[in-house]
Amino acid sequence: MITKIIPVKIQQNYMQPKNNFISFTASQFEYLEKNDKELFMFDKSIEEMENIVNEQHPGANFKYPKEFKEYDKSEKLESTGWSFPKGKNFLTAKMEDLKIFHKVDDLVPFAEDEEGSELACFILDYKNNAKVVVVWPFANTENLYQEEYKNITEWFEEGI
Repeated sequence: MITKIIPVKIQQNYMQPKNNFISFTASQFEYLEKNDKELFMFDKSIEEMENIVNEQHPGANFKYPKEFKEYDKSEKLESTGWSFPKGKNFLTAKMEDLKIFHKVDDLVPFAEDEEGSELACFILDYKNNAKVVVVWPFANTENLYQEEYKNITEWFEEGI
């Protein structure tokens, strides 16, 4: 029997551990993948995040590069110490932090290192939005920008 273990957010109470994992058989997983809108909303969350960026930056016509979607669906990122947090909460919180603390309004965060000390962001340039910059969100504004890459593939191959 093949099982997959996936993290599931369960409403907390005093008897539950903070991280909850549920084990599914392959057939149960396939059923959930097809029918559970809460657990498997990758494409919807991407669309939602694109809408957030475009609402805040009219005319930007921001779209995540197809390479981003391919990397996120692969398991290549697991051993790097980076993750692609998904959802509007991550995106809006990080964009707001950059705007408030650094007066930076042209970055779209897409990845975070496991310590939370670095963010990888697309530079919103109203053309192709392919450039990637790694920033230290807790640094002073003069030291915010650390590295720049021409696209996500270069970041993935050289930066992490």
